[in-house]
Amino acid sequence: REEKVSQTNLPEPKISNLYKGRFPITLNLKGNQIALPKKLPVYKLRSSEYDSSTIKTIAERFGFVSEPLKTEDSLLGIIYVFSSSNNFLSIAPIQRIVDFKTNILPTSPAGDFSEEEFKSIALDFLLEKKIISDKNDLKLFKVRAISVGPGGHISEELEPNVISISFIKTVKDIPIISGSHEMGTVNVKLNKEKEVLSVYVDDLPEME
Repeated sequence: REEKVSQTNLPEPKISNLYKGRFPITLNLKGNQIALPKKLPVYKLRSSEYDSSTIKTIAERFGFVSEPLKTEDSLLGIIYVFSSSNNFLSIAPIQRIVDFKTNILPTSPAGDFSEEEFKSIALDFLLEKKIISDKNDLKLFKVRAISVGPGGHISEELEPNVISISFIKTVKDIPIISGSHEMGTVNVKLNKEKEVLSVYVDDLPEME
């Protein structure tokens, strides 16, 4: 036996406009004032994960020679973890992410600082560890003073005690935006004594 299903016409929803009137926008720019380039370079990203040799090389640059602990993350995939009494390093080869931390605790508030000085210290450290081969490989994105608690977490209750320097990788002076743009393709944190506390690298796939 078939049952007939009655149809009900739903009323049309009424969505009120929160903005009344028109915005006073005046456009003074004309089409002939915009100079468009005739051609632009195109770079192709070739996805390739870190191989075992690259993982070993990166670890040795940060002072790790022992065998890593191999674990798996639901988002990052396989992760190789290196640790010592002073430092910690994790490498996610599929995502090309390098995360280095020291056990140095930020104890004193960050006072007046020179942006250029901290930028130079961060770049010198990245060159020393061969994260970059040239200072021009990175473009400064943001320098800011933040508050970090004993557990390494950002705390709003403390006075700023860490300087965070973020960079974006460039190709021929063109900044490349990654998935962690807010963090920066490379992030280095320093304390007031200008010691490196951590380095985070969201590396890019190889380019052609």
